[in-house]
Amino acid sequence: MYRAVPPSLQATARSNTVVTFVIGRQGNIDELRVVESSGSATFDQIVLGFVRKAAPFPPIPPKVGNSLEFTGAIGPF
Repeated sequence: MYRAVPPSLQATARSNTVVTFVIGRQGNIDELRVVESSGSATFDQIVLGFVRKAAPFPPIPPKVGNSLEFTGAIGPF
């Protein structure tokens, strides 16, 4: 897992946090939410912070569309 998250906090999670996020045309995050909790509200918030810190993303090419949606699991499992 991420070294920025202490092992004691990782241990509070029962599973990975599953998030969905939408990247807008300019690379900004238009939507970000937890779709499956890890069982630890604190761990879930840290995961949301990881995604926020990754922004901004590269702009989306016009041929691709106005936004892209991603769903993924992040966690110690």
